[in-house]
Amino acid sequence: IVYYTATVDIGRDDVSIYANYKDNDGSSWGMQRVTDQITAAKVNYSDPSSERYIENFTPVVGVNADFYNMTNGQPIGALVMEGVEYNGVGSENFFAILKDGTAIIGSPSDYAVYKDQIKEAVGGANYLVKDGKIAVATTDDYYTSRASRTCVGITADGKVVLMVLDGRQEPFSTGGSAEEIAQIMLDAGCVTAINLDGGGSTTYAAKQEGENEISVVNRPSDGYERSVSSSLMVVSTAKSSTEFDHALVTTDTDYMTVGASMSVSALGVSVSGSAADLPEGAELTVSDEKTATLKDGVLTGVSEGSVTVSVMLDGENLGSKTVQIVQPDGLNFTRDGMNAVYGSAIELPVEATYNGNKVTICPDDITFELSTENAGKIEGFNFVGDEESGIRNVTVTASLTHNLSVSDTMKIALYKNGEAVFDFDDAM
Repeated sequence: IVYYTATVDIGRDDVSIYANYKDNDGSSWGMQRVTDQITAAKVNYSDPSSERYIENFTPVVGVNADFYNMTNGQPIGALVMEGVEYNGVGSENFFAILKDGTAIIGSPSDYAVYKDQIKEAVGGANYLVKDGKIAVATTDDYYTSRASRTCVGITADGKVVLMVLDGRQEPFSTGGSAEEIAQIMLDAGCVTAINLDGGGSTTYAAKQEGENEISVVNRPSDGYERSVSSSLMVVSTAKSSTEFDHALVTTDTDYMTVGASMSVSALGVSVSGSAADLPEGAELTVSDEKTATLKDGVLTGVSEGSVTVSVMLDGENLGSKTVQIVQPDGLNFTRDGMNAVYGSAIELPVEATYNGNKVTICPDDITFELSTENAGKIEGFNFVGDEESGIRNVTVTASLTHNLSVSDTMKIALYKNGEAVFDFDDAM
């Protein structure tokens, strides 16, 4: 399972959590992506001429929130923004930020007690954690089956934990049951937590280290970011800075094989977490050239083991990342089938993994086999169909070269140039 958490210290004067909605306005129902809701909020709060202007308003995290009517976008439970109630609590539990800055999670009866004190609120489903213990009791399929999940919790010292878990995407991430995500929230220090909307709605957007803009970090199970109802948005009002603090080393994956190559880049990060220029003279180095070499920003595996890629300046390490050179233990095609035109190369979408993590590979790592040998040729990761063969359908088997028992298959349909082809897998 793959999940993402943000622990938010709302006790700081420069950190806040807001409820959000389509166009940052709850006066009319609708649906909108979390990232678009964040953009709308940033426009509203960053305009010095607006009554809502907040200096240095910088959204840093956003997640989807309440369940909703998928026809008109109305949330099932509470929606309160800046003290204005747009939707009542109904029969749902809720998460709220009170006017004194503290966070609470409560039942519908609690909502009546706190209603006049609530500044921001969204509805949620069943308790996952209550009084410091797992509180999942229902046996409904929704709670026992694994799916993409979003939830919110509060720690003993009043911090807020947002968690998003990807699902329905084996082998990348299978998702979690309610009990499993309750355990995650408990491990994160929550003494109370509730489930929010999940499935295709599950979205985790963040301003990542060294970046200036919000982007979707998780992998929504629909394959794209879905328009949703309410959301929760974490905002920093700390003064932005471009002063260099440290370097961030990034690679395509954390794992690679001997002979495989991938690009390495270095980003400067400011004291406020935004992008900053790297100091002049800083350069990328590797800890052990017997394990991997680095030339012109390309890392190449030499032998199995681990290697650290660092940004160095006058003997000082400004930032580093460790990459493992391994033999994969998993393999799959990321698609069940593809279309191809005779004579034109298509890249075979094969993915190798190590303990479930994606591995950067080279052609020598994979052994390909065609169900009909004369259907075409495979060079590297590319397949080219042979029109003279007259074959219209072929199955490709990919196996790990060092362990041929680990394999997967994919079908290819072959067409002549000019024939009508519609690839339903690419349809949106």
